[in-house]
Amino acid sequence: MKTSSPSVTILAGIAVTLATCATLILADDPKSPATSTAPATSTAPAVVDFHLAGLSFVSKEKHEVGRGPATGNWHLKFTENKVSWRYSDVVESLSYTVADDGKITAGSAMRDDRKVRGQFFPAKKELLWDGVTYTQE
Repeated sequence: MKTSSPSVTILAGIAVTLATCATLILADDPKSPATSTAPATSTAPAVVDFHLAGLSFVSKEKHEVGRGPATGNWHLKFTENKVSWRYSDVVESLSYTVADDGKITAGSAMRDDRKVRGQFFPAKKELLWDGVTYTQE
């Protein structure tokens, strides 16, 4: 059996020592993916649900409701693709879309020039619609 010379044994020992030191150094480096056991965290913003179907809103303040001095609350009721808007002595049914930021655009299929804009604030349960603030019922 052939035995290694003392210098080869020493070199092998140094190589093992260096490999161990490199592993320990990487383990202490927070930027190193080599030994990280911490779960990955996301820096993406939280997803907000702007789904309005089934929600109803009432105006915070009273407004005119037809001819004369009468006042009352205005109402919005959302279905999957339509919103019913009761204001003054009018009831409108409009198609609507909601953008990723909660901005709403509604319009009538009968009038291309009629666009109503709104913004939904789910954390506050409020909706700004055509300049009027509504609260969720």
